[in-house]
Amino acid sequence: ALDLIDGATEWEAALIQALPARHPQPDPLDPEAMKAWNANFADAMRDVFAAHPESHEVRTVFAESLLNLTPWKMWDLRSGKPAASARTVEAQTVLEEALEGDPPAMHPPGLLHLYVHLMEMSPFPEKALKAGDALRRLVPDAGHLIHMPTHIDILCGHYQNVVDWNEAAVEADLKFYEKRGAFNIYTGYRQHNYHFVIYGAMFLGQFEPAMRAVQGMAQTTPEEMLRMESPPMADYFESYLSFGPHVLVRFGRWREATQLELPDDPDLYCTKAAHVHYARAIGHAALGEVDAALTAQQLSDAVVEEFSVGVFEKGPFPDDDSASGLDATSLEGLVFGKIREFLTEGADQVEVGRWGVAQAFCAHELWRFLEHRRGLGSDADERDRARALEALHQLPAPARRLQPA
Repeated sequence: ALDLIDGATEWEAALIQALPARHPQPDPLDPEAMKAWNANFADAMRDVFAAHPESHEVRTVFAESLLNLTPWKMWDLRSGKPAASARTVEAQTVLEEALEGDPPAMHPPGLLHLYVHLMEMSPFPEKALKAGDALRRLVPDAGHLIHMPTHIDILCGHYQNVVDWNEAAVEADLKFYEKRGAFNIYTGYRQHNYHFVIYGAMFLGQFEPAMRAVQGMAQTTPEEMLRMESPPMADYFESYLSFGPHVLVRFGRWREATQLELPDDPDLYCTKAAHVHYARAIGHAALGEVDAALTAQQLSDAVVEEFSVGVFEKGPFPDDDSASGLDATSLEGLVFGKIREFLTEGADQVEVGRWGVAQAFCAHELWRFLEHRRGLGSDADERDRARALEALHQLPAPARRLQPA
């Protein structure tokens, strides 16, 4: 680029001259050491932007350089304020200055895309609704750009948009899949579209779109790809294949949940195996099948424990303390919560465990693959009940009949 700079416009030449700050040498260093390159590039781009503020391309690259200093950590989520170490205010100013005062700025997809990324973790994601609406129609064959506005939609309660536009993103990305197959990193983007269809459909109470997405994801994520070791594709992509059990739990398909089959290779599909046990545990508990519920809970805990280091640190939730979406404390609380629902429904007539049958349905089951951090207070509450239930379960069958409160 430097050799051909004589034929470039002024702003293009300025961009080219800033690139050596980002790539000072051909060979990469340790990621921690390369953070200095990002900082140097942001400083260089600040000078380029000062000289060419009229260029949407320059504005886009400058804003991106600021976001890349602290990716996905632009906001302090507890206080709602910009993160202390981030250039959040500067990036917001650079983007909003154009989007609010320069109508043509609503056309370059880069500006809109970055604004969605900046605002999705802010206290006011609704500020990016207009940008998202403009972005999703600009590049109809770019599935990711169709998808990204739904990060704002989901936060603003626009759940039908989440389903409809992610189905459109899947359709766009299947064109790439048909040409290039699944053996590439873009598989993760396509999975994420399916992932959002599932999430939005669960909020809407729409079982069919959720299951279509589960099936579509499975059909376009071949096992041969997951077995690739470099890069470790299973570490990144296998966890997305575990969402089916959560759909059954969300919609109260308790018997179907108890009948889920484990994957043929539970080591390769370790997240899915854990979540099958999880769904079985909840299903059995909701049906009052206490022994089976506790067994499935223990099996889920065992899988999570076995693969807790490494595998569950990747996938959709790499920064979460419980990246599998499951932990022993929360699952215990859910299982005993379901058992409690069973026990207290018609308590003067219902017997516990294999001596009793009940119809149970929970319309508001938390789908744990995205909102999997239950309040620990309620879990502690359930553990108290668990101890009482455990003692009850040791009694002979006739004594198990519950008495009305």
